[in-house]
Amino acid sequence: MAEKKFLDKMYALTDATTADQIASIYDEWAHSYDSEIVDELGYAMPDRVADMLPSLLESRDARILDIGCGTGVSGKKIAAQGYRQIEGCDISRQMLARAENLNIYKRLFHADLNHPPVDAADASYDAVTVVGAFAYGHLRATALDEILRIVSDGGLIILTTNDHYYKEGSLDARIASLDEQNKVILLAREHGAHMPGKDVGGWVYALGKN
Repeated sequence: MAEKKFLDKMYALTDATTADQIASIYDEWAHSYDSEIVDELGYAMPDRVADMLPSLLESRDARILDIGCGTGVSGKKIAAQGYRQIEGCDISRQMLARAENLNIYKRLFHADLNHPPVDAADASYDAVTVVGAFAYGHLRATALDEILRIVSDGGLIILTTNDHYYKEGSLDARIASLDEQNKVILLAREHGAHMPGKDVGGWVYALGKN
């Protein structure tokens, strides 16, 4: 089945995987990503993040960046909550092409947050969402530094990770370090479904930038 071909590749990635390698996998996957991940495997994180947003981000005119937006699965859920100023970025140009067809993003751009800076000014977003991009071979925990650069003071960061990467420990440790340095405040940390069709759980974090 297609989901085994591509999803198993994702779970087999390591920190040695290059940006070009992961972009190539996602470029190939773009045409079937939605049907495999959402329809067949019940990807839960986009809903979990979108459901959390309204309690933490009241203004529907807030400027939001959807990092690792892919084909727009998460962006659609955010837009369904009434938010109107959504931008997106991703490492895969083919995924971005799919997202553009949705007409929900004000801007889409190519980005690799492991090699900053990205094409965004300091403090240019009221909120950033990172749905699924913190994982083996994807974003490293150090990408939080670049995310903080582009979020306004008092802004919101909502990010997710699956249980596999959570157990590695670097993301949780980096968040704890930033909290101790008074750079962020931990607003929420919730465990729940990630990929029910693969029986994988995951975490959603909400951080406020100090």
